[in-house]
Amino acid sequence: MQILRNVWFRILIVGLAFFELGIAYFHSTLPSPTSVTAIPTIPAIPSNTPSPTPSLFPTETSTPNQIAAPVCHPGHTIMGILNPSIPGYLNILKAKTHFEGKLFLLVLTLREIPDEITINSDNIEEGMPELAWGVTIFNDPKSDDWDYKLQSFTFKHGPEQTGSILTLFREKTYVWSVNKEAGGTQTIFVGTLSVDKKARTITLRGLIPGISSQSFLEIFAYSKYVADQLCIWTPHSPN
Repeated sequence: MQILRNVWFRILIVGLAFFELGIAYFHSTLPSPTSVTAIPTIPAIPSNTPSPTPSLFPTETSTPNQIAAPVCHPGHTIMGILNPSIPGYLNILKAKTHFEGKLFLLVLTLREIPDEITINSDNIEEGMPELAWGVTIFNDPKSDDWDYKLQSFTFKHGPEQTGSILTLFREKTYVWSVNKEAGGTQTIFVGTLSVDKKARTITLRGLIPGISSQSFLEIFAYSKYVADQLCIWTPHSPN
């Protein structure tokens, strides 16, 4: 009996040993805690990053449809507006200017240049201004008065006449100035006029004392009843 007890005791001891070996082997197969893949962190958004603010209105720089104001000085081209309500030979579509020294040139592109027009109309009183194309020039930006006019111009004088613009106004193109002593105006130079019917242009040339790139130009086409004008003089206040 004692021998049987010893055998069972040995078997129990051996079983416990194998059990401990199994537990150790089981633990050895488990992954190490240090081998767990870390969860990546999302970088924080800097606190000074500006948030875009939506705008219902575009800025001034995003409005390309703005129309620039005309540059009413010698050496520039000034655009007019189509106006079917007035005669085509008075509707200025474009005015191109140029100067070299005193010599000034004005090219008017008109809506139409007819074969003939009539001056000295019976409907106009004798001595009244009737028809003109030209430019008023302001050399002093602080002055209230103009300095010179280059124009092809006619007063009502005598019976009606019909003809082309060149024929009727060839001898009626002058440079005018203000006569401050006498309190009126006077012609000081003879100008020239040319007409290109195909291009619909009237070109005036004349000598303008003191003209510069800073002179201001008022360009006009005038009749007794209607007129067209590009640029309007506004005198500047003295500093």
